[in-house]
Formats: sequence, C-alpha cells, structure tokens
Amino acid sequence: MNNLLANPWDSETPIEEQPSLPSSSLNERGMIFSQSYSDDLPNLGSITLNTDLAQDPWKSNENLVAGDEIFSNSVTLPPFPPSKHEDNVPQTQKEISYQIELKKLDQITVELEEKHVSLFGHLNYIVKSKFHGSSVSRRYSDVLWLQNHLLKKYPFRIITSIPPKKAVGVDAAFIEQRRKGLSRFMNFIANHPVISKDPQIHAFFTCEATFQSYRNSNVVENEEEFNVNQVQEDELASVPELFESQLLDLKTSLKPQIDYIFELIGIMERYAHRSMESALDYRKLAVLLSTTKNGNNCFVAGCTYCGNINEQCDAYSDGLEGVCNAHTDQAYTMSMQIVEDLKSYRDLLTGFQIMLTRREMAITAMASQNIARRITGNKNRLVEVTAKGGGQKEIDRITNLINQDEREQEYQVARTRFIEWCVYNEYRFLHDQKSSLVTLLTLFLETQIKFSSQYLSVI
Repeated sequence: MNNLLANPWDSETPIEEQPSLPSSSLNERGMIFSQSYSDDLPNLGSITLNTDLAQDPWKSNENLVAGDEIFSNSVTLPPFPPSKHEDNVPQTQKEISYQIELKKLDQITVELEEKHVSLFGHLNYIVKSKFHGSSVSRRYSDVLWLQNHLLKKYPFRIITSIPPKKAVGVDAAFIEQRRKGLSRFMNFIANHPVISKDPQIHAFFTCEATFQSYRNSNVVENEEEFNVNQVQEDELASVPELFESQLLDLKTSLKPQIDYIFELIGIMERYAHRSMESALDYRKLAVLLSTTKNGNNCFVAGCTYCGNINEQCDAYSDGLEGVCNAHTDQAYTMSMQIVEDLKSYRDLLTGFQIMLTRREMAITAMASQNIARRITGNKNRLVEVTAKGGGQKEIDRITNLINQDEREQEYQVARTRFIEWCVYNEYRFLHDQKSSLVTLLTLFLETQIKFSSQYLSVI
C-alpha cells in the first residue's frame, strides 16, 4: 500500500514565505475549505510576487505541491489588508445517516509555532480545533502516523494525501506549502462523516501531551474497519445494482475532472498574480502623482495654476491608492481563498481516485486465491477418498480444509459487500461536494463585481 501514499499533487512551483493565515471554513454543504483571512487580520507585511510565469506549475519540482501559490521573490508591494467579509454560515441539512451533521462540523487552523525549530530542526505546528476548543502542538511525523493509521483502518474510505517530507532543501516556501497542505488534510479528516469519529483523531486534536507520548502510553487499535464495524443488512442492500457500472464511468471521468481542477487552480493563481502586479503599478503611480509626497511646490508669486494641478494630482493619487487596494483585495481573495478551496476539492478527487485503486487491489487479491476452485477440488477429492474407503484421518483432514475454505469464502463475500457499501457512501459524499464548484464560481463572480464597484468608486 505504500506506493499508494505517493502524493497525487507532487509537482509544484516553489514559493516564497507568506504570512500564516487562519485556515478552514465550511460551505453549507459540508465541503472543507481553507479560510483566506479573518476580520481581525493583522498587518501582513510585504507581499512578494513572482514575475516568471513561463514555468509550468504542474511539472515536477522536487515533490513540491502542485498548483500552489506562484508568489516568489521578485518585486515587493507595500501591504494592503483585504476588506472584511462575513463567513458563510452553514445551513440546516436534511438528516441522512451518512451526511455530516451540522453540530459536528469543525474548523481546524494550522499555524507554525513561534519557536518551532528545535535542536534537531523539527517543525512544530499549533493545531486548533473550533469544535473541541483545543490548541495542541503537533509535528509532521504525527500527521504522517495518523494518515498511515487511517489507511490501515479505513482502506475503503477517502483519505486525502499530505505534503511530502523533504529531507534536504527545506526553505520558507516549502514550509508554507506544507503548512497549507497539512491544514487541508486535517480539515478533511475532522469533517469526514465516518473517520472523524475515530478515537485517534479525537486524541490528535485534543491531547495536550505530545502525540508521541500518547501513542506510547495507549493501545492503538488499527484493525480494518470491516472487522469491527457491524453494518446492518438493509444498509448493505442500499447499494444500487448498477453501481458497479456507474463506478466504471466515474473512474473514467475522474482524470479529466482532476485535470480540469488543476487548470482552474493555475488560471486563478495567474489571475491573482496579475492583480498583484497591477496593484504594484497603481501604487507606484499614486506615489509619483502625489505632490504631497514629492513636495512639488511653485515658487512663482501669485501663481494659482500650479496649485490647481497639484490638487488634481493629489486627488488622482488618492484614487489610485483606492484602485491599488481593490486590486490587492481581489488578489487576496483569489489566491488565499478560492485557490485553497479548489485545492481542497482537488485533494478530495485524488483521494477518491486512490481509494478506488485500493479497492481494486483488495478485490483482485481475494479473487486470486481461487477459493471456490479449491473447495470444488477438495469436495471431489473427498468423494474419491470416501469411495475408496480411505482412512478417517484423511477424510477429516479434507473436511477441515473444505470448512476452512467455506468460512474464508463467506468472509470474502461479506468483505466484498462491505467494500462496495463503503465506496458507494464515499461516492455519495463526493457527489455532495460538487456544489462547492458552484460556490467557488459564485465567489469568483462576487469578487469581480465587488472589484468593479471599488474600481469605479475611486476613479
């Protein structure tokens, strides 16, 4: 299974360090998104822009995260905090057993610990859970352990990937990418309708001691979900007869869908980049036109013409400052909210794709055992031995083999049905998240309308 842990988005354009922002919000359908900024956003300092857009953001770049920000070291723009906005409040949902209950929705934020570099160079993250009201310190190795635990226990559930561990060349850009990737992973597992109830997830978000000490002092149960989860017959029977064929169609369409999301991410990042560069140019124009800053005074006695020009230039300068603010606000929304939301949906699609691979491997492994053929062969052998008056010891041995294989066959049939039931419910969960794309497009259009209004109000 280790080969299935490979990050499905392991190609990325490097970025420079960006300010850590609170991350995670949920739309009304329960899709996990990353919140770009909050109402009490502090002064963010300077923002850097990458002027090299020729590099393909989806080509391999030493296991960096595909589609992440294009911000890099080039030109520096003075900070303009984005305007405040109200978070979407989740709406009441129809109570279906597999849907996320409103009261269970959680919001996870992941920030670098201020004194995060230890003697051995380890990074610590402050993980905060809104639902639990907790704040704990965790390391990358803790998240990796948790992911492996979930893969062992819930192999037929969607488990999204986490950013790779990089042994050399770790810089601020990689650290920021990894923080965002970990945030998306934690928000997903904290809000998944099944795996969020796992005791280890609860301990991960609430245990104040180090997670390593918790694991050392507690027995961790990671037996496969099928062996511990008793599912009623009516639930297993809820899987449609045509689901297998539907799943084949979905599998065929997954790659184009994922490619589509990757393309959307690239477009949105380039759009944000252009907005930030426009903001920079407007800021420079504002400074150049400002006679207050440049001290452009007239020394000709009785001249009123220069004063009028200065007043107009100062007015234009103020207007351009507003345009700069509008462009910057738009870029923040695009790069830190819409892009992160798209990446959450991308992670969901790729997680489902990898889960289907695990399903196929499991079913193939069971089919390769040829239990039915062994049972038939041993039954024929038993008839022959009995007919020839074979010894009771041999008859008992063959009978025991038949009984063992029949029990194994029953186990495999039950496990196969359970796998299909899990995959069907994960498919329903994935289907429910499709509305997130509409939410994102709506947010994008609202951003454009807001930007146009701000633009027109200051020119």
